[in-house]
Amino acid sequence: MHARAERAFVAQHPELPPYYHDRFAALRARPASRGLTGRLQRAVPPGVPWLGPRAWVSAKERAAREVAQAYLTAW
Repeated sequence: MHARAERAFVAQHPELPPYYHDRFAALRARPASRGLTGRLQRAVPPGVPWLGPRAWVSAKERAAREVAQAYLTAW
């Protein structure tokens, strides 16, 4: 729904760049992380030194890639 709305907005205002489309397209253009840290999110709290923040950043990126795929498909 948001993708269609942004697309319609950009069609009416071509001088403005599509914010979310460009962000999601850039995210999808980067290679996906292959590490194990994102899968450790369930077992490792964010407060665990060194590993916690890495696991949660990786998990958030994986989730964002899934949202990006759905968004770009709806675009």
